[in-house]
Amino acid sequence: MEAMRYPLMVDPQMQANRWIKQLFKTQGLIVMKLSTQDFMRILSNAIRIGKIVLIEDVEETLDPSLDSLLEKQFYKNESGICSVSYTHLRAHETRHDLVCRLLLEKKKTK
Repeated sequence: MEAMRYPLMVDPQMQANRWIKQLFKTQGLIVMKLSTQDFMRILSNAIRIGKIVLIEDVEETLDPSLDSLLEKQFYKNESGICSVSYTHLRAHETRHDLVCRLLLEKKKTK
């Protein structure tokens, strides 16, 4: 069963963060923040190859360029036998593999 949205962890003591990192460390987990240099390029490449991505320290509002990904607005591109899903990240058309997982983490503030 596939969820309608990506999970958001409110994690004041960083326990879930440590658990996710331990759980997926052998599967090539990519950990980054929205302030990471080349964030969109790294995210796009991670989606393209089906990596698990943990975005740390998200705030109440996110970059609008992530909207289509967060809302899972994919479309099917029929090319020959295979149908491929895509999502738009800024100006890049990026293949969205079914094995891609996106996890969002927010530290609870006072």
